[in-house]
Amino acid sequence: MCLLTCGNDVFRWKRSEHRPLVTNPGKCVVGCTTCARVCAQDALTFPSDPKVFVRGVVTKFKVLPAVKRDLEARLRKFPDHVVRATGDGAGSEKEN
Repeated sequence: MCLLTCGNDVFRWKRSEHRPLVTNPGKCVVGCTTCARVCAQDALTFPSDPKVFVRGVVTKFKVLPAVKRDLEARLRKFPDHVVRATGDGAGSEKEN
């Protein structure tokens, strides 16, 4: 059922195992859990609190420092670009 209900091409049918297989996880849409809801075997699960899960991934794989390095490199390459950021609760806008 997951293979038929997923409109994002996440699954492919694995003939040798006679079952669907997640072959394109990058195409999975954040927040969509249709495949898990329609799975008769409860073979698919998602984190109960996606925010906690995402925070864990960001921390474990050190995503923020990598993004910061990438942004700094891009700003060096394109110095006339302006990045505006608002702080949580501060309400002020800064130019970097």
